[in-house]
Amino acid sequence: MNSTVSGIISCSPAAAAVAVRSTPGAAVSRRFNTKAAAANCVTGRFRSELVSGAKYNGRVLQFQFSGLRRMSTTEGLAKRSRDPQLEGSEATVKDEAPAGKRSGASGLAQKSRGYVAATMSKPGVKSLVVAVAIPLILGSIDGLVNAPNTPWYFQLKKPWWQPPSFLFGATWSILYPLMGLASWLVWAEGGFHVQGRPLTLYITQLVLNLLWPVLFFGQQKLGLALVDIFALCGAVFATIKAFQPVNHVAANLMKPYFAWVVFATLLNANLWYLNRGSGTAVEQHPHAE
Repeated sequence: MNSTVSGIISCSPAAAAVAVRSTPGAAVSRRFNTKAAAANCVTGRFRSELVSGAKYNGRVLQFQFSGLRRMSTTEGLAKRSRDPQLEGSEATVKDEAPAGKRSGASGLAQKSRGYVAATMSKPGVKSLVVAVAIPLILGSIDGLVNAPNTPWYFQLKKPWWQPPSFLFGATWSILYPLMGLASWLVWAEGGFHVQGRPLTLYITQLVLNLLWPVLFFGQQKLGLALVDIFALCGAVFATIKAFQPVNHVAANLMKPYFAWVVFATLLNANLWYLNRGSGTAVEQHPHAE
């Protein structure tokens, strides 16, 4: 029995087996003692590996913690400042530093030009400018070519509630940019490839809008102009409905335009009704209102 115990303590399966065979007893007892001795050896080795692994992990954690403490000190920060990866950012800061120290009109002008250039280089800014400029420029050209300052227009009978002439130009100078901004917001959601129907409706109403001054002032056809502006009301309403699920802000930007077109439709209908039997004769000396 003492030899068996010494074999277990030595953690050698072969020694344990020899010790068990040298003792008298049944065969079952020898097998059981051999298996028990082997299990104890495996358990001892496993425990020693756990202890050594815990010690190693403890040393690693201690090393990492000490490294973090060194990095947080002044010396560590100085070493980090000499990191090659930070040289590019430091060079950029050094290059931008003199620009920040500039003063006077020249410095402000350079900053303004740089800001404008940076803004225009951003994606979508150029397309926004184009979208706003298209209706504004086309509407301005259309208004200049088909100006209301004609003898025929001055001789027309007008309702008492018609606003002064200068108000029309001021209103369109606001509505055209809003219209262009609304179209850009929808176009930004995928372009014509995705938003083909809303943008097609927008182009349709814009064509009808530009056609109205040609019919009313250029051709002096109040009836055809009334038909055109009725169609324009329907096209603008359909455009708003098509814009709504894409971008509700774009749809809201079109609503003041729709309200003004409805008002212009009522005015066109009144002008047609009041002057339906007078023809298109033009007086040589129109009276001023």
